[in-house]
Amino acid sequence: MAPADEGTLQAAVDALQTAAGVGGYQLLAVLISADVPNAYPALPVRDEAHACVWLEAFVNLAAAEAELVARSRRAGWQAGAPVELARLLRASAYVSRLSPTTQSLLPSPADA
Repeated sequence: MAPADEGTLQAAVDALQTAAGVGGYQLLAVLISADVPNAYPALPVRDEAHACVWLEAFVNLAAAEAELVARSRRAGWQAGAPVELARLLRASAYVSRLSPTTQSLLPSPADA
């Protein structure tokens, strides 16, 4: 699989930002793998793997769950991701729920 082109990635970021605005949550970051040779051989990098990761902040777990349900019904989304990215996926998007630690600079849902 080749890495996504810049236009595809921008369209995906736009879809993520739009969804955040509609869903009332915050898009914290969108990270993509760099398409450059591994200049540090001691680091086990998979040259053939390409990743796009996005981080979102919700006021609580119920809001996050509601957004996941909404995405399954939202036009322009497929397999848990904007269609621009879903077309490139080998499987459904992987969702991992993280909570801020006590040392985190992000407020926990209990603090909201």
